[in-house]
Parts: sequence; C-alpha cells; structure tokens
Amino acid sequence: MRNKGFSVTLTTVILTGVLLTVLGVSLFISNTVIEYHIQATEYENAQNLITYLADAVEQVALGTGGARYVRFSLRRCRLDFIRNYFENDIIVKLDGQVIIQDNPDGLVLRGGNMLTAPPFNVLYPEGVTNPQEEFERYIVYAGEPLTLVYETYQEAPTTVLMCRRIRVNYLGIYSVLENSTLKHYNVFEIVYINLTIGRTGGVGTVPVIARNKGANLTNYYLDANSFTLSYWIGSELKQQVTMQGDVSADGTMVVVRIANLEIGTVG
Repeated sequence: MRNKGFSVTLTTVILTGVLLTVLGVSLFISNTVIEYHIQATEYENAQNLITYLADAVEQVALGTGGARYVRFSLRRCRLDFIRNYFENDIIVKLDGQVIIQDNPDGLVLRGGNMLTAPPFNVLYPEGVTNPQEEFERYIVYAGEPLTLVYETYQEAPTTVLMCRRIRVNYLGIYSVLENSTLKHYNVFEIVYINLTIGRTGGVGTVPVIARNKGANLTNYYLDANSFTLSYWIGSELKQQVTMQGDVSADGTMVVVRIANLEIGTVG
C-alpha cells in the first residue's frame, strides 16, 4: 500500500510539473505572439502616418504654406531625426554650373526588435510597381512628388522620409523687355525641397510638425533653347537629362526654386 501511495504521489508531482511547464510555454508563446502583433500594428500605423506626412510636406512647402502636423503614438517604434542623412552632398548642375548643393536631412522610423526584415519597397509615391527603379529616380517631372518614402532594413525594419529629388517643369514662352527690346524665352522651373530638422524632443505620443520657411528663387539665362541637367551624389553621376524648349525662342530662362521646410516636434 505504501508503494502504491508513493506511486500516486510521484505521478501527481510529475503531472503537475508537466502541466506547469506546458502552461509556462503556452504563456510565453502567447505573450510573444501578442507582443509581435503589437509591434507590427504600431509600425504599420506609423508607416501610414509617414506616408501622410510626405504628402503634407509637399503641400506645405509648395502649396498652402503655413504648417501641418502628424501625431505619432510610439511605444515599440522609434523616430530618428537625422541631419545630413547622406555621406556626400547632392549636387545639381545646369550645363555644368552648380545650382543646388545640399545634404538632405531625413526622418527615420525604426520598428520593434521582433519584426522580421521586410523586402525593399517604395511607399510614397504610392502604387509603385518597380521599387528599385523608382528609388533611383532623382529628376522628376510635372505632377510627380518630390518627397520619397521607402522601407528597408537597417538592424530593424526601417522607413525613411526624405526630400532628395528635383522636379523640372516647362512653363512655356514668356516675353521679357530687355533694353527696350522684347525677347521671348523658354521658361523652365526647377524645384527642390530643402527639408531640415528643427527642434525635437518628447516620448510616447509625438507630434511631428512641418513648417514652411519660405523659398529662394534664382533665375539663370541661357542663349540656347536647350540645356543639360545633371544630378550627382558626391562625385558620382546619378542621372542626366536634356531639356528642349521651342526653337523659335531667343533663349531659355531657368527659374530655380528652393522651398525651405523644417520638421520638428517642438512648437
């Protein structure tokens, strides 16, 4: 009887231990799954907000002016405001003459440590079918966004918002009176958003504010009705295009518009 009682006690202890182990493993897996979904949901929501912010940045810089803000609720994700995001300056040349030189700042969202490495993707402009090709476009045309949002992996899932593109528009032929002589010029506009990081701070719920800081306009006059526009990063040529105007004009006027915009978290 003693052996029988000891056997029952031992069996109970073993079963209790097994049940506690199974319960502990189940709780761990459950907590892990819940934490993963929390991180994934927060990161996805923050990505949507960055895409919305990209559109707001362009509207504030080139359209309505003033300021706009987007409120991020961050507990598992992190926002980094990075000055001089590139190792080298971007340089834009008009027929070999430097007209824009800058090292863009960037807004960087980093996901939680449980998220897996995502495929490279361009989130803004939206509806991109070839992300790598879109990412490598530095000169765009009328109607195309200047802001760029892309997702990559840098020790964690990472989404980057930056303004590194230039946009060139043909505005038509304008008549200009020079020394009592009426001259007709092909007019092109080159636009660049100079996004800079302002004051930052805060934890948890963070408002990211985009403010219009005015614009700089510079006119360049050319005798020819065409010109070459080249885009460099450091010493590496990234893209080059030739723009052609109406051949009957007396020359070309290129208006370079640099829209200054600041993003930060402090009002």
